Amino acid sequence: MLASLGVHLDGSGFQVTVDETAPTQLEQFGERWDGSRREAFLTSLAGVVLKDAGPARLERPAANETTGPIFAVLGDPEELTLNWLIRRRRGTDSGVAFLVEPREAAVTRLTEAGWVCVSVRPWDEPQAAWKAASSEAGYLRGAH
Repeated sequence: MLASLGVHLDGSGFQVTVDETAPTQLEQFGERWDGSRREAFLTSLAGVVLKDAGPARLERPAANETTGPIFAVLGDPEELTLNWLIRRRRGTDSGVAFLVEPREAAVTRLTEAGWVCVSVRPWDEPQAAWKAASSEAGYLRGAH
């Protein structure tokens, strides 16, 4: 899902920044004129392993320069992760969280904080998740 998000947003002209909760493993997209930016990101994504973020990393303040839509791909987020994510979204910026088989409490917390939550399963196609996100946010094309 993260590969789909990154490539789609980059191709649509957005500046894509991936902020990981655990120690950094992913290459960033880089500047638009750097032709290898997608390849480096996708190659690093293929090697990601699960790591514990630790409380110090999740308690840090959100970056001030974050503006625009924000997307999250989450497994089973703990309270610290939810708090960190909620702080990431600014004002009226859109926030969409793709949650893999989420607990209801996580969905409730994020929804109350203004996030659109999309429940996905590990085998779901990214296109189906995008369509569900659009529908949940009221942006489904062709809807009357």
